Amino acid sequence: MCAAAAVASLVLATAGCGGGERRDAGVAGRTYTVDIVRAQFPRRQHLGDSPAFVLAVRNAGPATIPNLVVTLHGFSQRSGDAAQADTREHAWLVAEPPPGAVTAVEDAWAAGPLRPGRQVTLRWLLTPVLPGTHALDYAVAADLAGPARTRLKDGAPPRGSMTVRVQERPPPAQVDPRTGQVGPQ
Repeated sequence: MCAAAAVASLVLATAGCGGGERRDAGVAGRTYTVDIVRAQFPRRQHLGDSPAFVLAVRNAGPATIPNLVVTLHGFSQRSGDAAQADTREHAWLVAEPPPGAVTAVEDAWAAGPLRPGRQVTLRWLLTPVLPGTHALDYAVAADLAGPARTRLKDGAPPRGSMTVRVQERPPPAQVDPRTGQVGPQ
């Protein structure tokens, strides 16, 4: 009898775990059409630069997108050294993410609902920290973790990739003796 009571209380205790409304509750499992209006990132960069990755997305469909999400991959790459606690080498650091778009999901930013015909522009200020050739991949989704999907007008997934060459030497610069400001040479 004690064993049966213990099992029953365990079942009741675990039944309450994860309760509450699902994160994707109320999000239709539909497909939303978007346009990538602009994807901009300098193809040649230098260590010490502060380039901006800019992505502008327009809702090209008839329904409001529940929570426009952009995922960026390529900020880090595997170093191959299994002896390290973190086997990633960072290619870029995010100096300034898009305001109000930070999520708890690594490399994902949420811009919120996007009404039909409206456009949102997201801007990441980055700092390149690893010389070499790197790819920054982006993808657009209709929500963070639910059943909604996105596509371009031609049916293709809304994603892309930009190959960037980061030079080891910083760009030539000079200091204005009157103001102390640093600018291009």
